[in-house]
Amino acid sequence: MKRKVGFVTNSSSVSFIISDGRKEKDMPIGVRVTTVFAVEDLDYVRKITSLEGYEKFLDEWCGYSDYEHPNDKEIRAELEKGNTVIVFEASTSSSSEERVLCNTGIRDDQLPEGVTVIFGEGGY
Repeated sequence: MKRKVGFVTNSSSVSFIISDGRKEKDMPIGVRVTTVFAVEDLDYVRKITSLEGYEKFLDEWCGYSDYEHPNDKEIRAELEKGNTVIVFEASTSSSSEERVLCNTGIRDDQLPEGVTVIFGEGGY
């Protein structure tokens, strides 16, 4: 099944792309909103570690690797630096952590040092 790479935009869900430039990438990424929770525990998390992996992601999600996300250059630059790019979604119909993300979004200062937000869309 193909999924559209264009991220959800209705008011009950959010999508994010973040860059993980930490040295200890095997540790979960904790997000500090009202509590600390791991990105890896959300409904959909895709970790991309190479440009080839990014091309595969684009092909799987929209059916062709020629798709250019609005943040394509930034995503590619982060991968070229050796960072992991993480795509994840959250919805108000899921966990309390996901509901918080839908209401508040996510900022760089809520993430561990070395992890930054590239893209965020949706929410209220």
